Amino acid sequence: MAEFRGQRITNAGRNLLGRALAKEGKFIFTRAKMGDKKIIGNPDEATDLASPKLDMKIIDVSNDQGTVKVIVSVTNKDLQESFNTEEFGLFAKIDGDLQDVMYSYATAIRPDGIPNNHLGVTLEQVHEIYLTFSSDIEATININDPLLYMTAAIANKRYVPTGLLERGELSKQAQLEKDCQYLASDGKWYHNIGGNRKWNSTGNPDEKLVHISWKTLISLYQKIKEKLSNLKLTWESIENKPENFPPSQHEHEEYEPKIAHKKSGYNLDKTDSYEYDLPNKVASGRALYNLWQAARRLTGAIELTWDSIKGKPRVFPPQSHYHDDRYSRSDHVHDDRYAGRSHTHDDRYYTQTQYNEKFNELYKKTVTDLRLAARTVVETPPYATTERSGTIVTGTINIRHSGDDKVGSIIVRTLQMYRNGSWVNVQFS
Repeated sequence: MAEFRGQRITNAGRNLLGRALAKEGKFIFTRAKMGDKKIIGNPDEATDLASPKLDMKIIDVSNDQGTVKVIVSVTNKDLQESFNTEEFGLFAKIDGDLQDVMYSYATAIRPDGIPNNHLGVTLEQVHEIYLTFSSDIEATININDPLLYMTAAIANKRYVPTGLLERGELSKQAQLEKDCQYLASDGKWYHNIGGNRKWNSTGNPDEKLVHISWKTLISLYQKIKEKLSNLKLTWESIENKPENFPPSQHEHEEYEPKIAHKKSGYNLDKTDSYEYDLPNKVASGRALYNLWQAARRLTGAIELTWDSIKGKPRVFPPQSHYHDDRYSRSDHVHDDRYAGRSHTHDDRYYTQTQYNEKFNELYKKTVTDLRLAARTVVETPPYATTERSGTIVTGTINIRHSGDDKVGSIIVRTLQMYRNGSWVNVQFS
């Protein structure tokens, strides 16, 4: 299976969380998708994958003190084209909404290939997603596929075994067996408490077919509790009691007896909670993860100010101290490599005023930029040499013949330099 980065909640997902916190309804995870591309741009604005290739069912969800685990069933049963898993999207809605939204989005760190179903169903596995969630939000799922791939662990968690043999649809039975369960026309399972008896092949249960539900179990518990409360147990009513206590001659061993059910670090019950002092349980990895999440939230909210620091010294440095020979003393002296504290400069040095005057004189003579001025067209007579001081020829135009004489024009531009704050023509011959 591919390894994905952490789930990033979309803007639509944040809106969904806000509605759930406002108690608008139950938060329902509906489905998941995988695709072979990645969203270009801001994924927070996305409403679907860049290139969805596989739709997946959600088979379990649990909210353990703010950490939600969502389990997704991955199968290539209906996949016509193989692809690499580059992106993953989780969809959800509020109970009563007609349409779900993409709640979160993730991209693959190491993509993996999903094969097509040309050779049959060759891939059936589960993928777990962990999300940070408010424990105030009731999260659940919708399961509407009776053929959904499900692990034994999830089945044992979600479905309670009844201990009754399943005998199929009630409407197809001519004989009912004692303590067996049957599926009625209303889609519910019923326990036959009427013993072995004939049946008229109807799908409607009678009074001796008891609906298997939590309400039925609670009602049965109440009846048993009532009967037990009226039960009176006396010493005389106990049968097969020994005549004497202890019942026979015996002796105790000097060594400590073995305790069959003594718990050690290897057989302690595990717990996912970190909030209680439970010496007979060992913390699971989930408990450590939840503790880390809680510590991160608490430390992130700490505001450290100068006033909140306790035990500060009243003055700095806080106590008498000295510096070793790595530091220079306040009364140290320099040798002849340094100028004395009191000294004068001779005529080899410039004063600030002299330096500024010489710099200004130099600046007035310094050329800081060059440019060509506007062009001028100069007509050249035949067999003549024409020169213009301070100009540069940049082109020729309108060459024409007049008998054996050639008359033309040249384009010249004056070369200018920027000096002492103004443009001036360059003079040369």
